[in-house]
Amino acid sequence: MDREALAWAAGSFDGEGCFHFLIRHRSDGALDRVTQVRITQADPEVLLRFKDALGGLGAVYGPYNRRRSNWSPQWQYAAYGFHQAQAIIAMIWPWLGSVKREQAREVLIQNRHIFHGNRVDHLRSGQYPRFVRR
Repeated sequence: MDREALAWAAGSFDGEGCFHFLIRHRSDGALDRVTQVRITQADPEVLLRFKDALGGLGAVYGPYNRRRSNWSPQWQYAAYGFHQAQAIIAMIWPWLGSVKREQAREVLIQNRHIFHGNRVDHLRSGQYPRFVRR
């Protein structure tokens, strides 16, 4: 991996990216756990460079039209799943700022709670779980 490219990716992610952990109820009543690493931009080239810096993890989607006609179409980089999120966090961690590091910690903690059997069936679809750290 190119450390300079990873440092650039971390800086780009610090400014525009986000980590998400989302619970969804499927039609069969089971829970879907969705971990996302996401960046939205008007320029797909920036997102393709980000993806390349991460060794090809994730994908670039778009363009998506915004609600107002005078806004530029948007593109989105997204990586889904705990393992991809964990790999991305590990790659860019040394260069992330404190806000994104905390966001990354929260996503990893939320995954740990879910995968270790904590009950979340009271959550509604689309809700982000909150856990109390001990």
